[in-house]
Amino acid sequence: MALMPALLPKYDAPDDRPFGGTEYESSVIHWTEAAYDEAELDQQQSEEIREVQNFIDYLDGKQWTASRPSYKSKPIDNEMIGLFWEIVGQLTDIRPVIEIRSSWTEQTDATKRDVDVLNNGIRAWSLETDFDLKLAMCVAYAILTTAYAKFQWNPELNDCEGELEMVPLGPDQVMPLKPKNGDLETAACVVYREVLPLTWFKLHYPGMGAAVRPDDRYSRFSISPGTPANVNPLVFKNMQEGLRRKIAGSPQMRSSAIPMAEYREFWIKDETRNTSNANVVVGDPTKNWSYTVAPNERLYPRKRLICMGGRTILWDSPNPYWHGRYPFAMLRLNIVPWSFYGKSDLKSQVPMQDIINNILAGVLDLLKKALNPPFYAPKNAFSPDVWEKLDFSMPNARAAYNQNSTHEPKFLTIPPVPGTAIPLLQMIRQQMKESSTGSLASELAKKKQLPAMEGIDALKSEKQTPVRLKGRNIESFLKVGGQMMVSNIVQFWDAKKRMAVLGTKGLTFEDFDWDLGTMVPHGESREKFAKRFKFYIQPGSLLSIKRMEERLEALTLWKLKAISIEGLYRSLDGRYDVNKIKQEMIENAKTMAALTPPKGSGGGHKTA
Repeated sequence: MALMPALLPKYDAPDDRPFGGTEYESSVIHWTEAAYDEAELDQQQSEEIREVQNFIDYLDGKQWTASRPSYKSKPIDNEMIGLFWEIVGQLTDIRPVIEIRSSWTEQTDATKRDVDVLNNGIRAWSLETDFDLKLAMCVAYAILTTAYAKFQWNPELNDCEGELEMVPLGPDQVMPLKPKNGDLETAACVVYREVLPLTWFKLHYPGMGAAVRPDDRYSRFSISPGTPANVNPLVFKNMQEGLRRKIAGSPQMRSSAIPMAEYREFWIKDETRNTSNANVVVGDPTKNWSYTVAPNERLYPRKRLICMGGRTILWDSPNPYWHGRYPFAMLRLNIVPWSFYGKSDLKSQVPMQDIINNILAGVLDLLKKALNPPFYAPKNAFSPDVWEKLDFSMPNARAAYNQNSTHEPKFLTIPPVPGTAIPLLQMIRQQMKESSTGSLASELAKKKQLPAMEGIDALKSEKQTPVRLKGRNIESFLKVGGQMMVSNIVQFWDAKKRMAVLGTKGLTFEDFDWDLGTMVPHGESREKFAKRFKFYIQPGSLLSIKRMEERLEALTLWKLKAISIEGLYRSLDGRYDVNKIKQEMIENAKTMAALTPPKGSGGGHKTA
């Protein structure tokens, strides 16, 4: 790979035009193209990534090859799509118990106020932006292999006032270069790619966006030639593909009405230092991510960002986020030590899905033959006219054959459906369903006697162990993204934004110091202040199955009088007003006592 292009000391990025001259631009283009090719090659070597499109085809019901003869049955009993949505539902039925804490040893009133603002802010953001639905998209990608989410500030949201957002990304949109130990943060570079129209580049980068050229891979398409005028359309349609191409000619290439190009972001660990004798301003001085670098200090302590439109440099600046991380969180439901990418839940389902389809196809083909058995006879048994019109599927169909033929016409004997086919079909279906906890209820229903609660708990625990592991991996994913969100709220939510979301409770003491409108105290490092707040998820609180177990345990303890009624309702995530419930219980007890006649009062009708 090419050497990292050094940043010139005179660089100050007042707008979107890169500085440094033609030699500098050439070195940046050469390095980014080399890094892109290497990262793409590394990704394509992963078997999981190569199989993603095959998994998607199976979920969409494209489970038979195009080479299968048309006369053979192509049934599809798509068990995979049902299991796919069941896993997505299990892993997104969540209400994680999250909390933001401060790492300060001394918790002052100002510190507690900051913590409250961040806790309320991140909860309000998750509700406002439909965070649960975006997480479901990440889980759907992760079932295929690996999902990513980008946590970023989007200035176009909220009526162009800007807003934080979480963007679900597929496994092919993010390419890490040389990661270690399965950790995205250890990568030397992370490449993000997206195909966008040329108008987008001109709008977002007025200076350099006009230089982006359309990419033929996304800006040209082919049109198959129509039926020639001298050929019958029905005859042309039934021709072989190769013959149709030979008669009609080659497809015609057309330019798209909306030309496109590939947008790439290179997030780089750049160790370049300021080799000059003067301080260097890095980044746009009008933005809150700009900073000054002293001589011999690192120019990019928070990493470097280079944005490209095709082969055009659009932007070259420091990482704009105070947290200094790659702004991506990686979700792998099935982590293995021998692969950076997660193992797919669908990989083991594809062969079993093929078995189901092949059994059904075989049974259907046998039924077709049984209803219309093959017929054979000597060629001289019938006249050519009879052979042309012979159809034994017609009611009362009859045909006289030539007695001089070598043997009489016969129907072939159709073998019966093998006795092992249907049991094998049922076994494979059951095996596929056992990959999720959805089969628990059906298994209990088959039992003649309902097992004891201990047996149900043991069976449920056995079924849900893989789901618990996936839940822990989702917690790790949310912890990384949540920590970036905490820092982004500190950085991008000014006093006006916090007031709009939380009212007066969104203001902090620091909003009224010398740096008006920001949570950062005057004179303190912005990056260090943001990193003092830590994002926590209570382990095991992510999945609803875990909360149900905790509630049942609390109910059992309350029946044994081991905990109070307050303790019982606290186990229900604090969503209930304990005092109100106790008052209702007292009123209900009084009502029941009034309706119940006293003992020995002679109430009711007497009989003689």
